[in-house]
Amino acid sequence: MRVLWNGLTPFATHLTLRYVLRMGSNAVLQSVFKDLETGKVSNPGKHLSGFGAGVLEAVLIVTPFELTVVTVVLLTMKLLGLAPEEVSS
Repeated sequence: MRVLWNGLTPFATHLTLRYVLRMGSNAVLQSVFKDLETGKVSNPGKHLSGFGAGVLEAVLIVTPFELTVVTVVLLTMKLLGLAPEEVSS
């Protein structure tokens, strides 16, 4: 039963960091694109802030986490002798 919970902490941490970074950066970017007179964010401002939040999420959270996952899988395969020839050298 413990094996089922083994990968839960990194997965939950990854998701939490993703959502905190995405929502927080979106809020900060929307405040940058806010109209000073009306206090509202235009549709292009919303799109740009959403795009910026997605780029930040991809660069700072998703890419390093996926790189770590792939590295761990390849190392595990190498230890078990299941790695392709390119990886095992």
